[in-house]
Amino acid sequence: ANEVWRGVEGKLHDELGRVRKLLGCQGVSFYSPAQGKEPYQLEVPASACSRVTKEFELKSQTKDKKRYWTPAVKTLVASLVDAREELDSKRQELSRRMLRHFDSDYSVWTAACDA
Repeated sequence: ANEVWRGVEGKLHDELGRVRKLLGCQGVSFYSPAQGKEPYQLEVPASACSRVTKEFELKSQTKDKKRYWTPAVKTLVASLVDAREELDSKRQELSRRMLRHFDSDYSVWTAACDA
């Protein structure tokens, strides 16, 4: 899952490079809201918004910038969410196994604490 995560992040940065080249603007960057909803929005300065094509889906905006997802970003973010959920699931399972193992030696631990 970690490899998937790194691979997806690499592809997201490749997409950022593609969008910068398409719009002819190095000022395009990623924006991720604090709540974590809809991360990796492509933040485009107002000066480059006139070159945005129909493939761009507007997600949010400010006076100076607009934030978009492309179909590629949308797909990659979904993959990233899946990888994150898989990692969380594996962490929880590992924690459960460690506690189960710890619990199996309960008598040893209580004897050590009582000594």
